[in-house]
Amino acid sequence: MKKFIIALLLLIFALTIVSCGSSDFKETTVIYRDPLGRQVIHATYIENIGEYTVVRSDTSENEIKDIATEFRKTISDFCGSQLKIGTDYGSKSKYEILIGNTNRPESKNAMKGLGLNDYVIKLDGTKIVIAGGSNAAIKTAIDEFCDNFMYKNMVVVPEGDGLVYVHNFKLNLIKIEDKDASEYKIYSINPDASALLAQKIFDEYTGQTVEVAKEMEAGQNYIILEPTSLDYAPFKAEVKDGNLYVSGSYKSCTEFPEYFAKKGEKNVNIKGSVEGELEMPTFYTKDELMAVLETVYNEETVILGEQVNSYSEIGTPSDVLKRFYKASGKYPGIIGVDIGGYGLKLTGEQCPDYIKSQVFCEFVDYAAQGGIIQLHTHMAMPTEIWDPENQVFRSALDGAEAWAEVVTEGTALNETFKKALQIEGEYIKLFDDLGIPVTWRPFHEMNANWFWWGVSVNGKTIDASYFSDLWIYMYEYYEKMGLDDIVWVYSPNNANGFIDVMYTYPGDDYVDIVGLDWYTDGAYEIDGSGRSYAKLMNTEKITNICEFGIGGDIQCDERDIQKRTFSCLDFENTVKQMFSDGYKLAYILTWTAQDSIDWWGYGEEMMAGGTFIDRDTLPKYFEAVRAK
Repeated sequence: MKKFIIALLLLIFALTIVSCGSSDFKETTVIYRDPLGRQVIHATYIENIGEYTVVRSDTSENEIKDIATEFRKTISDFCGSQLKIGTDYGSKSKYEILIGNTNRPESKNAMKGLGLNDYVIKLDGTKIVIAGGSNAAIKTAIDEFCDNFMYKNMVVVPEGDGLVYVHNFKLNLIKIEDKDASEYKIYSINPDASALLAQKIFDEYTGQTVEVAKEMEAGQNYIILEPTSLDYAPFKAEVKDGNLYVSGSYKSCTEFPEYFAKKGEKNVNIKGSVEGELEMPTFYTKDELMAVLETVYNEETVILGEQVNSYSEIGTPSDVLKRFYKASGKYPGIIGVDIGGYGLKLTGEQCPDYIKSQVFCEFVDYAAQGGIIQLHTHMAMPTEIWDPENQVFRSALDGAEAWAEVVTEGTALNETFKKALQIEGEYIKLFDDLGIPVTWRPFHEMNANWFWWGVSVNGKTIDASYFSDLWIYMYEYYEKMGLDDIVWVYSPNNANGFIDVMYTYPGDDYVDIVGLDWYTDGAYEIDGSGRSYAKLMNTEKITNICEFGIGGDIQCDERDIQKRTFSCLDFENTVKQMFSDGYKLAYILTWTAQDSIDWWGYGEEMMAGGTFIDRDTLPKYFEAVRAK
């Protein structure tokens, strides 16, 4: 919960700040306006807080025991006086902080009428009562107490009815054929979908607890989710054989109760078959995206993000969102995902439909919140032995004849190339059809020798015209598919030791923005002999770092050592050095695993420095360009 800070107190009467441990009990009224608009709080200053005992129920679950113990430590550290802790089985003290459902009458009175997510913080006589309808609600109440009622050596507690939080659920209840939804279990081939629906029912819709099942057993009724559709909004809910089958996208299957809430229903009873659609969010346009990138490009700030990709399993946007937030306390402003061999593997058979749907729907929600999407592909090599289950992209397309055949209609290589273009293009078109602009970064690192589209082959350099023909073929193919909202990104590898970054540039008419892939050993290589970044900036197009990572002696296998060798603060200093040297940036994406801020450490300190723009800041940029 965000800190509201008692600096928002409107009035303090005759308040003299003394030690928390003073033996005199003084009631001093303060008025505190809750910034969320829930209520105005009249609170009492507890001058002798050090004499209080933290009390929980003798039969508390382990979670409440831990909550009470941690709270006692927090408030003791705050006061500089060690508070006692005990259970309601022992004798009563005059001064007690009652945690949860104790046997004290003050707790019982406070608990009356509380729903699962509701809580109350109040002063009842000389007892401080912190109660909630569930363990999670009690934890939230404790957090609010620590954040908002312990301030500048003061502990203040709401008087009268206290601070009462009543969760406003979107629905009263959900039934299925007159049977309470809590009597069902949720099962899906996608366990993320099962867990998400259960969480949303508990947190948002009704407060009902619906268990998640890993397997289905006879004699149990289930809500069975089939989240495989790539159509974001529609769903179908149908009762068959005592189970509720919900089919649709990852989004619509996990939020189908929203359909009933939007219709104004409070008591939902699903019978037979119901079909509906969720409301579509709104998105920024391609012009607005370009305008925001241009704005940031001319500031000494940069939009920071990370690649979703993984080598061993198919990752999802939520993976990187959680990882990035855990590392930095912020959400990334841009996310990149490979729809080829290091990601969704769309031209293979490894990616199930439920993962395709989840990735797409999570990206749609991310864009609706202002996040920027970068798609790229490690595309399968277009050979006659193209194997969907064993896609090769780290191999050489040897010789000019093979390069020419890829873009020559009717040839074997052209047919397999077009097959991959079509499959991947159809996925990109899902975004385009919803009006979501994405940055599209094909054939990255083409000036090197490790991908089949690389122009350095067996010690020889393929004529640049062959690569230009490849790029333009894809460009025109996707134009014919109607992909109007993609931003084309030309992204070579840092040129030190490789072919010049501009050698393969296909021309201004086929490129919207440019970027560099840079893996550093700590030597600030973009300023080296290749002058890679400067040359890209000379195109006068918005220039970015599309893939950043570390190597050599500055990459470590242990997190603690990594923090001392190359941390997020070193990364921030590298970006600041670029600004100091006159380089401009709109966005930068790190790779993943050891090439990400999650591994490097000091992410929160880095994000507090003001250099990087996160997702929650981006809407302000979009609002500004719309206002012009």
